[in-house]
Amino acid sequence: MKGRKLLCLLAIAGLWPSGALAATAACAVEASESTRTPLVRTTTDQATGAKIVSRRDPSGALIVELAGKDVTVRRAFDGLASTTTFAAGDERVTIKVSGADVVVVGSGKVFRANAESAASVDQAAMYLRHSQVASRGKDLLDRVDLHPETFAEHALLLTRGLMGAIWGEKASTLEYQRWIKSKLTPVRIIRAAISDGPGDCWDRYTAEANRISSDLESCVTSCSSFFCFQSCGFIYEVRAEAAFMWYVSCNGKFFVG
Repeated sequence: MKGRKLLCLLAIAGLWPSGALAATAACAVEASESTRTPLVRTTTDQATGAKIVSRRDPSGALIVELAGKDVTVRRAFDGLASTTTFAAGDERVTIKVSGADVVVVGSGKVFRANAESAASVDQAAMYLRHSQVASRGKDLLDRVDLHPETFAEHALLLTRGLMGAIWGEKASTLEYQRWIKSKLTPVRIIRAAISDGPGDCWDRYTAEANRISSDLESCVTSCSSFFCFQSCGFIYEVRAEAAFMWYVSCNGKFFVG
């Protein structure tokens, strides 16, 4: 049983198909036996000392938490929706992404935006830039040493890119673009009868992420102002987030807590 539990932990720890495939059978057996305390993976970021925790909560949602000294960034993936919460003391701000729709909640205020309408982004972006807890969360995300080969750090890199786009910065978005391009899988010829597995989910995810990246480059090329780039970056990051949520959902049966 300990061996099965370890393989399930590996499935959570490793985002990519190889780890998920190796753990499939053991996780399926472990999950079907009885309700247990969810498996948790905790690492410490060497650059900041912050704790990064990944787990599945009782509702089935995948949770990633980045806990620094004065702020916590919590990501929850439930189906095709994600919720990011920045918390410090009693102050908290949430960003919920579902498809192209974005809802920002904080200080008793609600801001709604849509990635297909650049004008709808302005108020939400302005609120986030002036929020102390969101700014603290962004600062922590900017300082952690992220390795997107793992599920947790991949999720946090996307959040760093989204916050960077809201602040009008390019570095995190470009970092994600470079990483995705380096992971593109060569085109393969497969039999149509073969059922989807984690490798198929990954191939489709990276292909879509690369296509979104190309769209961003076209959008930025047409820009002549800071606000135009900010809108392009925001649209790109929301679409990248939606693609990642699809991947998590597609491959979700292999992430067992």
